[in-house]
Amino acid sequence: MPSDDIIRNLRELHRQMKEHSVPNVVELKKTNMKKKHVVLAPIGRLSPPENVHQLLAALRDILKALVALHAINLMHRDLRWDNVLKCTGEGDKWFLIDFDEGASSPAAKVNHLKAESHAPEILSSSHSVKVDIWGVGFLLRTSPIQDLPPELESIQAQCLQKRPSSRPTAKSLLKVIESLIEKS
Repeated sequence: MPSDDIIRNLRELHRQMKEHSVPNVVELKKTNMKKKHVVLAPIGRLSPPENVHQLLAALRDILKALVALHAINLMHRDLRWDNVLKCTGEGDKWFLIDFDEGASSPAAKVNHLKAESHAPEILSSSHSVKVDIWGVGFLLRTSPIQDLPPELESIQAQCLQKRPSSRPTAKSLLKVIESLIEKS
């Protein structure tokens, strides 16, 4: 059950995402503070990509969301395959869920997230939208696809750089992923 603070934070994040038409994110439909309950849509299914084509489509949709989020200084902060759903009945369309850890950028360090699945700076210092870029690298590292193409291996390495300033932007990554989709 989400706490009052989480529900208030979700309301504010989702208000901003709706106001700025952030694509490929779950939408908060209703909240009930008394019952500590939220209603979200659309419904998707947990289905990690099964091949490189699906992986590229998922990355494209995630990066479109991140470009819009980062433009308004918001960050997801918990990118992993459990928080990426595939739309039902829409082909290779994906969206982000679980904005419980979402925050404005920059944000203070947090102590409750797992070091192995989050950017190094998130647990030790103030951090920015670059934690989401590290998260894209983590998605690639934990992808069920064996033997990633060299281009995706390179993107993974760039995203997982220890220094946040060495990581690419969501916008530059989106351009690369879209060009890889065109080639495939």
